[in-house]
Amino acid sequence: MPKYNWLETVAALDEIDSSVKKTVQAFPQNPKQNPSASATFDDFTALLSHSLSLLPTLVSRMPGELEVALDGDSAQSRMFTKRFSEVAQILHEKFSAASDCTADCTADCTKAVGSKRKAPPQTSNATTHSVFFAAMVMRATEILDEPASAREHNLSRKALRIRALADFYYSQAAALHHLSSAETLLTLPELVKSASFKSVAPGIEHAVLSGVTGLRCGPIRANVLRVDPLVRKLSCCDVRSTEMQERLKEPDCYAVSGGFFLFSEAPILEPSKRTDPVGLLVTDGAVVNPPIFNRGSLVDYGVWGGESVVKVKEMSSEYWTFTVEGCDEPTKRTVSWHNPPNGPPGGDTSLFNRAYGLRSPAPWKNHVALTVVGTQLVSMSHSASDIPLAGAVIICPEFTASCPCTLSWKGPSPIVSAMAGGPMLNPVIDKSSEEFALTAPPVTFSQDETFDQNLLPRMACGVTPEGAVVFLAVDGRDMSAPGVTLHILGDLMRALGCENSVNMDGGSSKRAIIGGKVVDTTSEGVVGGSEKGASNVRPLKSAIIFEMR
Repeated sequence: MPKYNWLETVAALDEIDSSVKKTVQAFPQNPKQNPSASATFDDFTALLSHSLSLLPTLVSRMPGELEVALDGDSAQSRMFTKRFSEVAQILHEKFSAASDCTADCTADCTKAVGSKRKAPPQTSNATTHSVFFAAMVMRATEILDEPASAREHNLSRKALRIRALADFYYSQAAALHHLSSAETLLTLPELVKSASFKSVAPGIEHAVLSGVTGLRCGPIRANVLRVDPLVRKLSCCDVRSTEMQERLKEPDCYAVSGGFFLFSEAPILEPSKRTDPVGLLVTDGAVVNPPIFNRGSLVDYGVWGGESVVKVKEMSSEYWTFTVEGCDEPTKRTVSWHNPPNGPPGGDTSLFNRAYGLRSPAPWKNHVALTVVGTQLVSMSHSASDIPLAGAVIICPEFTASCPCTLSWKGPSPIVSAMAGGPMLNPVIDKSSEEFALTAPPVTFSQDETFDQNLLPRMACGVTPEGAVVFLAVDGRDMSAPGVTLHILGDLMRALGCENSVNMDGGSSKRAIIGGKVVDTTSEGVVGGSEKGASNVRPLKSAIIFEMR
């Protein structure tokens, strides 16, 4: 009898449909670089038995190996291992409850993930859940077993891939469960129409979306805030300080989570630090972080002639100027090119970020390479330079400055407040044009391996033709609300009346706050069944606060 690798074994199953076979293609491996990817099996029963036997060892390996990948961060490595273990247990319960799973099989899974939990009712999708279980275990084994050469190159990616893998299969299992049991399936316009907006404060309305759609995402549960920008200014803030954390709890605080920040990427080198903002951040007219990346952003230009001007649009560094703070006019430069593919044109100022590569080109004669992180000029060089993770190398006509020093940035038009996210959701999603590529943070977007099948907690904002600013916080990582893909998020924003909208930071950071109270479900772990909020809540790093004008 011929033997097949695990993907071929799954592909030969008649009991599952083509969408499930597409799902297991996520997180692809190269068998030539990965010996564990070439194991063979007689049939799916043998594959499932093999994956069950692998699980205890796999889970015991994870904390130590992921800690190395995360630069010694034991807390994150334990969190990622716990999430993987919880998902393995949930998937195991789903298929073992409806099959002749042996006592040894149950013991293997229980040994790996801890105490045995009560099994759910029988499900007709037992085969698909067993496929998800086997695929998740086999993919995780491939990730941990990458040879030394590949592992060295992708050291920090290993931990992120394990986390993303667990999220992915958890969300797919949750969606499958609800799609097979739902009696009424709504379209997105019907879901939005069923919601009722209520005024919660001057200039702010709130609604809750809840229902099961015919899309492959299971139930959707989301909070919507509709803000009148003539009444409320959109204050985009770094909220890492104790003072700002307390501000978010005050009874007059209405806010949502903001943009991306450095977190699981490694190594994060000085002067950058974990939780620093990624991309544009303008607070009360002051540029806290320049638009290092060309990313979809929320931009509040203020009130002009009695009209509020709020846009969601791509913002890059082109036509932005900078000067060395405290120096005179000769240090002023204007960025003319953003990641020019053929290197810096002579005589112009060009910016290179991680979407270009790890190193910048060498500067032209009479030019200099500036290494910039946020508003700090770190160093100057006349040769090719390493590009910082969330910073840039700017090649410009030469000037003299004492490093490190502070750069003062200005955009081509005055901005009151701005926050980068990305990608733009409407009219189209194009992650590559917004520099979600190579090692540009966040790498969970730049190096996505799920083909936009991943269901996650999401945050988006957009502007209606009438000028209202809409914020959408979609719950996820919960068996009762798995989350949505980026494309479904864009369709939801369109159903809410926003022809232009942008994705903001989601996942464990997604948050909606009304009167100082968190109204969405948020967690760093996964939540099963009727449990809610059964894990740690990550403090916000940035936020958009709706202040009275």
